[in-house]
Amino acid sequence: MIAHIRGRLCFKNPESVIVDVNGVGYKIYIPLSTFYNLPDEGKEVFLYTFQYVAENNLDLYGFLTEDEKELFIILLKIGGIGPKLARNILSGITKDELKKVISDYDVKRLTLIPGVGRKTAERLILELKNFFKIEEKRKKKERKEVEEAISALKELGFKSSEAEEAVLSVLNASKDYSLENLIKKALKFLSKKS
Repeated sequence: MIAHIRGRLCFKNPESVIVDVNGVGYKIYIPLSTFYNLPDEGKEVFLYTFQYVAENNLDLYGFLTEDEKELFIILLKIGGIGPKLARNILSGITKDELKKVISDYDVKRLTLIPGVGRKTAERLILELKNFFKIEEKRKKKERKEVEEAISALKELGFKSSEAEEAVLSVLNASKDYSLENLIKKALKFLSKKS
């Protein structure tokens, strides 16, 4: 599976891009949210990608953020939603707006997205309610781990600013937000600085 692509942006339109990677052009379908934030043609671009495989299809979908890619994958797991509709949903509503729509049970707002009827909107609300609850719990846990890591470094004698800088550098470079990983890698970062 192709997890991400970095290369020269050869072509872009609101539906897709072509990215040249060492002389090979990859056609990647994108939501509008990604299109609006792309660099100019000819510049380097980095996209998180999802490879969609069906009977007669092998398509790549690209996103500027991992959050957007994760939401796209979640949408695909909902019955009756394929990649084109998932892309439409991401093009028609931001993640934060979607959270509010889900919590307000705003079926009408979802039906404004092309391809989303009343039944699909209701299904989206039911399915995504749990996803957003789980995500919120995960973010709270990550925040707690970050605060504990900074506190542990301060107890070891590091200044508050040093501890925060070290932990933030680990967060930017790693996807493992466990307390043990944050402290271990932050100590490594701080030892290189001294």
